[in-house]
Amino acid sequence: MDIRNQIKEEMKKDDIPAYRRNRLLAIKYHLSGYSTIEISNKIGISMRSIQRYVNEYTEDSNSLFSKRSPGNRKSLSPSQQKELNLDLSCSPQDFGFTLPNWNPQILSVHLETKYGIKMTEETCRLLLKKQRGKSASSKLKHLPLHKLKVDFNENINRLVYELHSDVWIFGQFYVGFRAAYKTKNKNKKRRATVLCAKQHNGSGIVCQFVNPYKKKEGQLAGLINAVIDQAERAKLSLFLPKSKISQYVANRFVNQSKKLVTLEYLPSRLLSDVYLGDVKYELVEKLKLPFKNTEGKTLGKRKQEELIDYLLKLSTRHRA
Repeated sequence: MDIRNQIKEEMKKDDIPAYRRNRLLAIKYHLSGYSTIEISNKIGISMRSIQRYVNEYTEDSNSLFSKRSPGNRKSLSPSQQKELNLDLSCSPQDFGFTLPNWNPQILSVHLETKYGIKMTEETCRLLLKKQRGKSASSKLKHLPLHKLKVDFNENINRLVYELHSDVWIFGQFYVGFRAAYKTKNKNKKRRATVLCAKQHNGSGIVCQFVNPYKKKEGQLAGLINAVIDQAERAKLSLFLPKSKISQYVANRFVNQSKKLVTLEYLPSRLLSDVYLGDVKYELVEKLKLPFKNTEGKTLGKRKQEELIDYLLKLSTRHRA
């Protein structure tokens, strides 16, 4: 029987729950060619729910007619909840993660790895909020920028001189636009950027030109591994700018080396340009590149090759 006919027969039942009816209607309209926003307007539920229903149906069409309650399919048993509370009292680094503090993404991975339970990030956020108490929901006071810099520099000095850690600052900067023929849409220019990591307590530098045909997450993870390999000290503190890409990488990064590696984020409003400015300035001066994003200069193929070669020499020259 056709799926749409099956849905029609299922909808005739009187005792069908509202969430199940919405699910069936969403797939019915999806199969009829309606967009997510059109389905949302017709049924009156969020686009996120519709996308979830469609993804579940795409993965397993039989799930459409399975009888299950909404929400997470599994929950923690009392003993597991007790054990999880003990886990949360420790650092994620005790379980192989590189970030020092728990967040919903890490907790979601931890639950699936240790307990075999899949939970959404929103559910994990609520678990963390419950564990931490009311203090978790309290808003942090924004410090003045100059105070933020002072506190951060004091933290770095503590890491370097008291904990004998190797501190690296990560970031990226603009070096022009790629030639139009490099993009699918010739009328749209694509920014050319460089990923960079600089040793704060030394002269180490690792840079790489961002390849637009590869995932940036993988390239950032590769840069982190390159820094770990190059660093001589056994203890490293790596500071990443707090972006979606760096958060994605940090939450999933696994340290394969024998070194003790801690990933942290630069404080909000504190740009990595402050610490990587001299590297950018050297590139700009040496290769005559645009210094500001507003300078819409095109980076030709020859100039790109020249830049890549220079980045390799720069990274080799400044060994940690």
